[in-house]
Amino acid sequence: MLLITGIPAAFLAASGVYGITMTRELLLPYVAPMFAAGIVLMLGLLIPHIDLVGQVRRWILPVAAALLALGMLLAGGLRAGFDAKHPRPDTVLYALNLDTGQAIWESPDNEPDAWSSQFFGAHSDKSSVVEYLGDPDPRLHSPAPTAILPGPKVRLLNTSTANGVRTLRMQASGPAGANFIMVQAGSEVVGVAIDGKPVPNQPVQKGSGSSIWTLNFWNPPKRGIDLTLDVAVSGPVRVTARVATPGLPALPGTVYRDRPSDTMPISGDPSGIEQDASTVVSKSFTFPTSGG
Repeated sequence: MLLITGIPAAFLAASGVYGITMTRELLLPYVAPMFAAGIVLMLGLLIPHIDLVGQVRRWILPVAAALLALGMLLAGGLRAGFDAKHPRPDTVLYALNLDTGQAIWESPDNEPDAWSSQFFGAHSDKSSVVEYLGDPDPRLHSPAPTAILPGPKVRLLNTSTANGVRTLRMQASGPAGANFIMVQAGSEVVGVAIDGKPVPNQPVQKGSGSSIWTLNFWNPPKRGIDLTLDVAVSGPVRVTARVATPGLPALPGTVYRDRPSDTMPISGDPSGIEQDASTVVSKSFTFPTSGG
C-alpha cells in the first residue's frame, strides 16, 4: 500500500517542478508559491516510505541521496556544453530611433556567440539602450546601418482639461506586419482607457511623477488602438511609441548568416518588445496644450 501511495506522489511532484521551470516567465509572483505548496503537500505522501527506510538503517537514505546527487552533478558537469541536441540560446534584434536617425543591433545576451558575432564587432558595448527600447537596463549593443523603415504613428483625436487633469484620446498604430506596440508617457498618468474600456484596478504610475508609464500591446488590429490617457499636467505631453515587426530588415550589402546547428533563437523577455530576430522602430510625439 505504501508503494502505491508513493507512485503518484513521485510522478506529480516531478511534473510539478518541471512545469514551474517551463512557465516561470508566465506565472505571476503570487502563483508560483501556490504551485510550490501543492508540490510540498504531494511529497508528504512519501513520509511513510522515509520512515520505513529509516527503521532499518537510518543512514542509508541520506548517504544514498548524497551519493546520487554528487553523481548527477558530476555527470551533468561532464556532459555540459552546447551542441546540435543542446543548442545555445541567443537573441539579436535591430532597433531604429527615428528621432535621432540612429540604429543599433541589440541583445540581452552577456556576450556574442559564433552566430551573433556577425552583428557585434569590435565596437560593441554594454550600456543602456533606453532611447531605443525604453528599458534603462544595460544591454549588449553595437552601431547598425540606418535603414529607411516605416515607424509608429500616434494621432491625437481630442483633448480636454478639467480639475488639473488633462485627458488625451489618441490612436496608436504601426506599419503592416507589426505584432507589438509599446506606448510610453513621461507625464504622471492617473487614468487609462483602451478602446474605450477603462483599465481596472491596475497601478498606472509608480513612484514619483518622473516614472515612465508603459503600455505593451500584442497583435494590435490594423486600424491601431484607441488609447485615452488622463495625465496630471496642463502643459505639453510627450509620448514615445515603439513598434516591433518579426524579421530583421533588409540592409544593402548585408547578408545574414544562418544560425549554426548548436544555436537556437530565444527572446530576452517573452512579455516585452525584446523579441529575437525582430525590428523595432521608435518615434516620439509631443502634444502641446492647444492640441494637434
